[in-house]
Amino acid sequence: MDRYYAVRPPRSEQTALDVARDVGADVQRLAACIESDETSRILSEDIALGRSAGVRATPTLLVNGWTFEGALPRARLVEILHDTGPCGCDRRGPDGSCGGERRN
Repeated sequence: MDRYYAVRPPRSEQTALDVARDVGADVQRLAACIESDETSRILSEDIALGRSAGVRATPTLLVNGWTFEGALPRARLVEILHDTGPCGCDRRGPDGSCGGERRN
């Protein structure tokens, strides 16, 4: 994926296939997946779900009712998880990692 996103527009099906070939992926399998009706259905459902949740950009992170848009560094992701409560611990360690006891 990093290789695909490193390619500047235009991004296309052919770009995806070229990158797949460059990294040694199964190009025929990827092409079949891209062209399948199931892939189309899944993507349509995911796009509709994102829109209904207010997603306007990729990537977007939804955590406990909060929306965070754009690529975020690991330290910010850890901070978000602690600040919104889903990690389940009561405090952070000095390095920002989970450092507390689990809440009941």
